[in-house]
Amino acid sequence: MRIQPWHILVLVVVILLVFGASRLPNIARNVGKSMKIMKEEVKDLREDGTDPNAEAAEDPDNPEASATNPPASPPQVAPRPASPPPVSTDAPGVPSPTTQYDPRSSDRTA
Repeated sequence: MRIQPWHILVLVVVILLVFGASRLPNIARNVGKSMKIMKEEVKDLREDGTDPNAEAAEDPDNPEASATNPPASPPQVAPRPASPPPVSTDAPGVPSPTTQYDPRSSDRTA
């Protein structure tokens, strides 16, 4: 399926409806500036003749950067310590706040 002229027309109409005619020049200007900056950066990288990824792979002092030397064994993960049992902060003989009053208990004085 090839792009037909009416496809482009529909696309232009949708863009006009979404962004509005007044914002289109600003959007086009910003896209042009972004493309110019990107082209300049690519040009600078090509003129330098350096590839940051290639330098990292060739650096023998940095073993982490070398992708050709995988680790001999998978990293060991230390087991998590078991959680300690909950500590009661209540004094002996004092019911906890979650204990409900039981009218049938034998602690009644009559």
